[in-house]
Amino acid sequence: MARVNPTDEWLFTKRCLGEWLAARRSQLEECVRAMPAQRILEGDTSRVAAALAQRFAVVTPKPQLDQQHQLPPTPVGLTVPRHFPHEHEEGPVTCEGTRFTVAIPFTGDAAVLALEPSSLQFTQCHGAVRGAEIHLRYTMLEPDGALIKQRLARDLSEITRVLAASQAECEAFNSSLEVDAHSLVVKRHARLSASVRARDDLGLPVRQDAGRVSPHPDQASDRSTREEGRMWDVFICHASEDKDEVARPLARLLESRGYRVWLDEQSLRLGDSLRQKIDEGLARSRYGVVILSPAFLEKEWPQRELDGLFARELNSGKVILPVWHELNAEEVAARVPTIAGRIAVRTSEGLETVARRIADVLGNPGKP
Repeated sequence: MARVNPTDEWLFTKRCLGEWLAARRSQLEECVRAMPAQRILEGDTSRVAAALAQRFAVVTPKPQLDQQHQLPPTPVGLTVPRHFPHEHEEGPVTCEGTRFTVAIPFTGDAAVLALEPSSLQFTQCHGAVRGAEIHLRYTMLEPDGALIKQRLARDLSEITRVLAASQAECEAFNSSLEVDAHSLVVKRHARLSASVRARDDLGLPVRQDAGRVSPHPDQASDRSTREEGRMWDVFICHASEDKDEVARPLARLLESRGYRVWLDEQSLRLGDSLRQKIDEGLARSRYGVVILSPAFLEKEWPQRELDGLFARELNSGKVILPVWHELNAEEVAARVPTIAGRIAVRTSEGLETVARRIADVLGNPGKP
């Protein structure tokens, strides 16, 4: 008879959809806080809010049932109980079976396929997301096409039922998103405008290097002269746990190709304002390499930097170059859905390959 693949491959079980949508709304708030003040003050608040709402909107996955197909059957080992054990033979036995895989392409946000709708509980949908496809696997000792079709119809019916609940929840989220985004942008605009008015009322000249104390003439160096107006080819956004294994060697590889790399340990000096220097690095870098890893997803600071890069993209187009480190597509889709659909390079391909792929985008060193 048909047996479900014993590996832990289930849809809609990773996290509650309502919690994920609430976290996504918090990301919207953080993104508005990270947007450049000039963009808020000089831009049309309605257009800025609409762009943010479009970026954070969630598209419920829609299986393309008319395009479903099967992959070639593969032999697998199956552990089954003994039917007639002898006294000296106990426990299960391994037999050869066959695995049949049905692939169903889908459109929409893959992350939703890992999340359980708030209106449902204990959903049991066997399947796995592989790229832009849902894979349903059926393992059998004795191949039986009719039995597979019966099981497939039942699974597709359950997936359709759960996605209908997900769609209702996502549509409610999307309908309030532009209102929320507009409110956040208007509030920040009001705060910034009040700040500008208060500054102008003081009537004093504004020093641009506000985060740095003027050095004594006897201790002055030409460092400010050297760095004034300096542009970086790439900013490396990473968690500290990934510095030794990925960020630092990747920076060296890119520098060996002639690129100017912003990495915190070599771009910060004693006495610098960390927040100011990172903001400066983000603003003066042509691209941002984002090393997505389990450690990155658990940290607040790297994700603030990512929000700053997202804010840049609202004005400047493509800025973020994603690198996946010890993560798979499902994990990225569930935790950082706004970046999951982008073409990425994996560190498992080797850092030389990562550096080459980044260099293909950067072009000639020092040139836009």
